[in-house]
Amino acid sequence: MGDLASARFVGIEQLAACLDGSRMTTSGFDRAGSNAPPFEPNDPEAVEALQQGLLDLGRSVGVDGAYGPQTSEAVRQFKIDEGLPLPPGLSAHDGVASKGTVGRLDEIYQHEVIDAIAATMGGTPFDPGVRTGTRQQLAEEVVTCQFANGTVVELGFFAGFVVPPTISDFWDTQGGATGAMGVPSTPPFEYEGLTAQGFASEVAITDGSTAFALPVDVFAAASGSFELGAPQGPASAEPDGVMVVSFQKGAVLSSPETPAVALSQDMLQEWQTRRAAGEALGAPVAPPSIDETGATVVQFVGATLSFPAGGGPPTLIAGPVRSFFLPPTPGLKLGPKQPGCDLRHLIGGPAAFQSMVDDIRATAANPEKAFVFLSNFNCDLDFDIPHPSGTTTLRAELSAVAKLSPGPVQIRALLWAGDWLSHLPAPVQKGLRKLIPGLLAFVERQKANNERAVNDIPTFGTDAQSFLDFRYPVFGSVHQKLLIVFDGSTLIAYAGGIDWTDDRVKATKNGAPLFDVSERLVGRAADQLLTTFRDRWTTDPKAGGDPTSPGELAGGVGGQCERPGHALLLGCEPLPAADIHLSDGPGERAAPR
Repeated sequence: MGDLASARFVGIEQLAACLDGSRMTTSGFDRAGSNAPPFEPNDPEAVEALQQGLLDLGRSVGVDGAYGPQTSEAVRQFKIDEGLPLPPGLSAHDGVASKGTVGRLDEIYQHEVIDAIAATMGGTPFDPGVRTGTRQQLAEEVVTCQFANGTVVELGFFAGFVVPPTISDFWDTQGGATGAMGVPSTPPFEYEGLTAQGFASEVAITDGSTAFALPVDVFAAASGSFELGAPQGPASAEPDGVMVVSFQKGAVLSSPETPAVALSQDMLQEWQTRRAAGEALGAPVAPPSIDETGATVVQFVGATLSFPAGGGPPTLIAGPVRSFFLPPTPGLKLGPKQPGCDLRHLIGGPAAFQSMVDDIRATAANPEKAFVFLSNFNCDLDFDIPHPSGTTTLRAELSAVAKLSPGPVQIRALLWAGDWLSHLPAPVQKGLRKLIPGLLAFVERQKANNERAVNDIPTFGTDAQSFLDFRYPVFGSVHQKLLIVFDGSTLIAYAGGIDWTDDRVKATKNGAPLFDVSERLVGRAADQLLTTFRDRWTTDPKAGGDPTSPGELAGGVGGQCERPGHALLLGCEPLPAADIHLSDGPGERAAPR
């Protein structure tokens, strides 16, 4: 059967059969192409796709799934206007859709998704400009197309990424889609003055003239630890098998037996000095951490080094190491330990929901100052939440505090729009819904939950607002799940893998209940999550202004962030992260330092 290239037609069997000579007529579907009845019924989906394709080109045709006289005339005129060759034995074009008609329509629309992907980068530093080439098949469901300033890679007929020129050229030298890097997995982004882009197994880095790749784990280690600055080149292998990737202010070390670990410049120099002296430390086995004395501890395969908090030469440590905290990293807002902060790990849905319900209920003590802010991927207001006081629902809890007088508690909800195909033309979206019905059914259920919640939450009380958030890339960013609660005196924030759905608490399908972890934070880390919610809310045109402040925040740590009826102590300037550490057991609150 013929291969269709356009996403709006892929997967529609009768259209693919037309490429092999089958015919779509007003009398039915002539599969053999022999014009000898009886014919099969025309597939309404195939007819609708054909009609929509003609309509989008300005043809006068209804989209009703019936191949009648109007559709036949539109097909006939299309073939004439496109200059399609006459089939053997015909002296004039008829209204039958076959290989020529479907093939030409498929050719017209074959770049539809590619152009849509390119448009997502329009006006950015990675704008690919105008299309200069045609689609080229690299591998199964991997297609590339050249643009003036880069390449667009289409994946699976509906997704894809713009790849800047230097990275595209480098990717080609590494084998392209079937090489070691795999296919692109992220859009391009700026990184330490360079351009980077994620691929399946590596991250490509370029300064605009040359490019190299880093393993994904190395890039993750560099991005989530010390301020290492820009990478200086690809990994180099030491004689003992340790892989070293140099950065401006340190390095990432790894080996086949150990994870990728970032070391600051002083740690790297100590490692190099001891190696030069014949002391084989090997690769680090875990990220640096802080022990109970405040010293930074780095565990290597061959030894453990302790870097004193007040400076001075590091010392070797014998025996097991007790470490609790990540070292300060100012560039990541990870500062020294702070008082009054707390972290509780909540394992599984029931533990998390019970804690969340308790904190929402606590707002009733001071409703004139309290608020509850939600940001979720999936928000079902009506599933049964287990609680020691009896089964409840999110609807019951929010509506109860939203109606308090005096008060009420302020409610704000920012929920995922679920419109992950919105960047694609409508006919392409329709075709994809047939290709991946299971995934889309899952997404549609979440979208329905969120739409229902957005409609209902404003009815809970006079200070309750909610809306759907459409602002996110095609991939990523939809999983930012937050609950921020201020009970009038204490700011509490939850982050993690918890959504308000029943698959967190009961066996709704294979694999459920899902076993997620959520964190309950008190103190400056909660302040940071509140800032995240505020930034997302206030920058959306549908929002009703700042949820916590009608104007500018007062400056300085401990400033008052005011809104009518609210006064919340929090740091309004950039703050170091919270003083948090692992608790002694699941569900237990860790004591603040």
